[in-house]
Amino acid sequence: MAANLKRFPLNLVLFGPPGVGKGVYCSLLEKDLKLRAFSTGDYMRMVLQKREHPLFSRPEIVDIEKKVQAGELLDDSIVNRIVQP
Repeated sequence: MAANLKRFPLNLVLFGPPGVGKGVYCSLLEKDLKLRAFSTGDYMRMVLQKREHPLFSRPEIVDIEKKVQAGELLDDSIVNRIVQP
């Protein structure tokens, strides 16, 4: 099956609430089908760890960190800036 993926581009999007196994399935897909995974949650944790990023101002990062620590979902405007090419 992996040979066919080279001829036909494939984009998969996994949706679900926290803790349902999206990351586990992504790991399996990466391994079995040689796909690359991108997690907005992992990306935001990296931004918060570095505490700087060209897409976000320092006050925005502080606001994002407060929301993440409170367990709130991030606004669509923030997530959209992350995933736009």
